[in-house]
Amino acid sequence: MVFELPCLLERHNVNLIRLPDELIDYISLYELVHTRAKDHSKWFWNELDKFFEKAKHLNKKTQ
Repeated sequence: MVFELPCLLERHNVNLIRLPDELIDYISLYELVHTRAKDHSKWFWNELDKFFEKAKHLNKKTQ
């Protein structure tokens, strides 16, 4: 199985190393969940919340 490089990581991978570890983990998981859900549905956020209880809060930090 071949995976495409997620767009966020493709555009910002150099800058990721400057982020706090928690945000790096969050962005990595966010992109991995996008391999299963191409939208931001309730299922998508529920999957993220399994690992990051404050997923939507962390998402705001990446804006």
